[in-house]
Amino acid sequence: GQKLATASDDKTARIWDKKGKELAVLTGHQDRVTDVAFSPSGHKLATASRDATARIWELQGNPLAVLTEHHDRVYSVAFSPDGKKLATASRDATARIWDLQGNQLDVLKGHQDRVYRVVFSPDGKKLATASDDKTARIWDKKGKELAVLTGHQSLVDSVAFSPDGEKLATASEDKTARIWDKKGKELAVLTGHQSLVDSVVFSPDGKKLATASRDGTARIWDKKGKELAVLTGHQSWVDSVAFSPDGKKLATASRDGTARIWDNKGNQLDVLKGHQDRVYRVVFSPDGKKLATASRDGTARIWDNKGNPLAVLTRHQDRVYRVAFSPDGQRLATASRDKTAKIWDLQGNELALLTGHQDRVIDLAFSPDGQRLVTASLDGTVIIWKVESLGELLRRGCELLEDYFVRNPKAKEKLWVCQREKGTGNRE
Repeated sequence: GQKLATASDDKTARIWDKKGKELAVLTGHQDRVTDVAFSPSGHKLATASRDATARIWELQGNPLAVLTEHHDRVYSVAFSPDGKKLATASRDATARIWDLQGNQLDVLKGHQDRVYRVVFSPDGKKLATASDDKTARIWDKKGKELAVLTGHQSLVDSVAFSPDGEKLATASEDKTARIWDKKGKELAVLTGHQSLVDSVVFSPDGKKLATASRDGTARIWDKKGKELAVLTGHQSWVDSVAFSPDGKKLATASRDGTARIWDNKGNQLDVLKGHQDRVYRVVFSPDGKKLATASRDGTARIWDNKGNPLAVLTRHQDRVYRVAFSPDGQRLATASRDKTAKIWDLQGNELALLTGHQDRVIDLAFSPDGQRLVTASLDGTVIIWKVESLGELLRRGCELLEDYFVRNPKAKEKLWVCQREKGTGNRE
């Protein structure tokens, strides 16, 4: 929970620390970056792009691999729970599975239209996809289709596994969300929204779900599909919703330029004001003490869990689509329309600029161990990057400062920054 990653229309993803310092800009995609995800360890980030590629990145912004087998825009990326595989979803009607060297392992064929989202089950043995063809599908980890989830009357734009992997939830433009068992049987239809449903998530304990809709509300449901609360207050559609790690709070992001914090009974606790335009995404840090938002105004912001602003990440040149904390919570990554991703420390310092995408970066993800970052772009590629540890970044920063002090000896008299450990060459 020390880092965030954002995906942007500017063809980049960026990584930030939890205080809003930009750590890296991931460039290389040829079109908007639609999704971003940290690997479970937090050492890698994955991005998906409209340029038909997904990319895996090191957290300091060095690409490890460029995944180029998709034939159209890449919308979504996800790491397997063990961090050894990556999945991508594309406008070319396929999802694909890759290793971290960028080798394509399997192609998930069956959808008849673009695939918006791909996710792994908690045990990593299955995947689920959401598509414009009005279906979601379940696959085994080798790409074999196990079930087709039919029932939605319009495109399915979101899919999620329950924490125990026994159920799935889908969200659709038909104004409903639905709950399914792991074999694809429909268990419940969640009705009540007056416009399309953009997002659905399970609570950490799996007992509740939350949905976000363009009707300007988010809603809380029990696991059987009964509506428990309607979250009203936003002045425009709600783009995303997230539970805190302990499940006691929710956060929503809206086109009205705000994010909001709620208790799990639907009472509004705080309004996060500061963005000058639509807020695309809101995420909690792994420890639940901070939140990060990504906005159309070209910034990402870090907040405490009571809604107080902590940092503004301002180095992107265009919209920021995605933001993600690294698994250890020490860094953030952002993905942007400016064709880059960035990695940041929590003080708002940019640690790495990730360049290489030729279009906006729309998704990114850290690997579970935090050692890789993957970015996806509308240029049709996915890039895998290696992520330096915070210690490595600090040591490199000390070396740069020492070079500066050689050229500017008087500056060293004004501040103490780094100290070399005797006999080790390490810095602290």
